[in-house]
Amino acid sequence: SGAADERSSFFDEMRKSGVCKVIPSFHLSKFYADMLVGGLMEPRTDPRSHLAVDFVRFGASVHQELLRGVEMVAWTVDLSLDLSALLPIVGTSCDYSKVSEVDSFQRYTKLMHAIQDWVHADSFENSGVAPPLQNISFLVPLDISRVSWSEPLFQKKLDVLLRCLSTPFEEGGWSSIFAPANTRWLLSFQLPVNQEATYNFREQLRVVAESIARHSKHGGRAVVMVGTQALKPGSGNPINSVNLVEDFSTDDSRYQGPYFDYETVQNETGSFDGLIYDEWADDW
Repeated sequence: SGAADERSSFFDEMRKSGVCKVIPSFHLSKFYADMLVGGLMEPRTDPRSHLAVDFVRFGASVHQELLRGVEMVAWTVDLSLDLSALLPIVGTSCDYSKVSEVDSFQRYTKLMHAIQDWVHADSFENSGVAPPLQNISFLVPLDISRVSWSEPLFQKKLDVLLRCLSTPFEEGGWSSIFAPANTRWLLSFQLPVNQEATYNFREQLRVVAESIARHSKHGGRAVVMVGTQALKPGSGNPINSVNLVEDFSTDDSRYQGPYFDYETVQNETGSFDGLIYDEWADDW
């Protein structure tokens, strides 16, 4: 098909450029939006539903023979919980938190459970839904850049949320998303414009690393994704906060700094399985 040919050409160009690893992302946010528009609390998951059909196509599109020599090292989705809305209602334990009662959380977990169940289904008829995804890591996105680090008891609340979300129901947690052993967090950080010197990325990494290390049975590993701005303030009226222009600077510190911070925390804690640099963080 035309789409398959386009992907093959893309993978060829990746390989020629020396980019030999890929993490495909399934567009789960589209179906979350559909649930919001339709006022639904449960996604349609029957074999003819748009979600099921699209996921089967996604699984078929990442067969190794179609990747043209590029290695698929993990897969993920384009949907994250909104920590800025959830952390304020996190209590001292899973039972004393209101997070699992929030509509957005329930929609999110039902979608995540659906695709995880398809990948790791025990039944014969479902075993072929997405075979290429079964033996590689599933990265669960969590946008850390949206949280308020000045929130009272922030670290304790983040620790409870990470532990409860990664602990299965039968052990007193909120979901079975992390039941498969190859599930990891994908922790997303965003460095602000021209504030690298005052934005303590290393300390934020250390806080999160300590949190996931405390519950290593489930959700104790993570991949870190960090983006810096490819924009800078323009030369116009300084009170215009949106007066931004493209930054063509050859200064590599915006790349080196996050990497050195990651290496430092990784050497201290050993909690991470990789670093992804988001080159186009402000292009979305």
